[in-house]
Amino acid sequence: MPGPGGRAGAPATQAEERAGAGQNPRRPVMVWLHGGGLTAGAGEDIVPDRFARATGTVVVTVNYRLGAMGFLAGPGLDGEASDRVSGNYGLLDQRAALRWVRANVGRFGGDPRRVTLAGESAGGRSVCTHLASPGSRGLLRSAVVESGAYDDCAGRERRRAAEDGAAFARKAGCPDPATALACLRAKPAKDILAAQAGFDWGPVVGGGFLPVQPEEAFARGSSAGVPVLNGANSDEGTLFAFAQFDGQGKPLTAAQYPAALDRTFGAELGERALRRYPPARYATPTHAFAAALGDRMFVCSALRLGGSLARRGPVYGYEFADRTSPPFASLRGLGTDFAFGATHVNEVQYLFKHFGLETPLNAEQRALARQMARYWGSFIHSGVPRSDGSPTAPDQRTRPGDVLALRTASAGGNAVVDTARSAHHCALWDAVPPR
Repeated sequence: MPGPGGRAGAPATQAEERAGAGQNPRRPVMVWLHGGGLTAGAGEDIVPDRFARATGTVVVTVNYRLGAMGFLAGPGLDGEASDRVSGNYGLLDQRAALRWVRANVGRFGGDPRRVTLAGESAGGRSVCTHLASPGSRGLLRSAVVESGAYDDCAGRERRRAAEDGAAFARKAGCPDPATALACLRAKPAKDILAAQAGFDWGPVVGGGFLPVQPEEAFARGSSAGVPVLNGANSDEGTLFAFAQFDGQGKPLTAAQYPAALDRTFGAELGERALRRYPPARYATPTHAFAAALGDRMFVCSALRLGGSLARRGPVYGYEFADRTSPPFASLRGLGTDFAFGATHVNEVQYLFKHFGLETPLNAEQRALARQMARYWGSFIHSGVPRSDGSPTAPDQRTRPGDVLALRTASAGGNAVVDTARSAHHCALWDAVPPR
């Protein structure tokens, strides 16, 4: 069947989508989940007014509980949980927001039957989790995962989550398991925040919210079969490598580089990474380390997620590849000349005002930003990411591993490429995926 105004057997153009949209006065909705490692960030991190106008959508940003307040697990809390598995409070907040949208967005001109759940980094990981969560099914028609496939979207097993909870309680000054819950509840919020650093606050597997790991749900075909737009950035790791080395005033040297790989990946994998990421091939040893880190944690994970999701429905792959993109607002404030390239988070400022600020884009970058808004807007409207005059993002069911490279005109423009896996050495990282 053709879509609104479309031709049978062919995807509708954006002009046809706009004409079809006129038949439905309500606008499709995007619910945005912010990033921040599930410990930081807020809905106000983006201002989506320009995006909403350009795409004809309603955009909803939400807050959710973070860190220990959102993901603490333990026996005492298990007894209070409806499924007897605690630790998913932040994700339950997100689900509550989706239910609120379904009940109320019509009052704001939105269509509750056309809701896209989208997020970046920890927000994208949350989207991935909701795709695998039975209780979230039916609350979204499509999904966007931006740099959210790290750790293969894996949640914490129940035993590990309980161990983390006990260790956190001890650190917070509540060592007695019998009284830990009451003790923690008596603590001021500042003490909880001070104690939560150093823990992996993530989803918990094994209860009604997330019965099995997302990867297993995708393999079984038991996850939501909605269209997904999924991708990562070319230089994901530069943000993290800078924070670890140059940002501390200790740039990584060539002599230190092999040991840094060994510490991060283990001796055997570090040695293999050294052969594929020789420092002489990069601007600095820090950039070599960043390439290895970003490829393992984000880019190859995103490509694997695309393959997993393709078993249960349409999934479209992209790679944000504007290596001339300006650092996002927090990094610009540092006044550093470190070359971040297309690093983690950088695509967000091409879609929205980031932290309420306009990003200083040049003419080519502004053109790319408009094209990206069209791709995202088309996906929210129709479930297929397209932009007039540019190629449609490739469906991983028919073009596995291919991605839409989002680039400025002088870098070759937007193009579907089949080299992402080899360019990011995914044969190495897929053999020992992150966990």
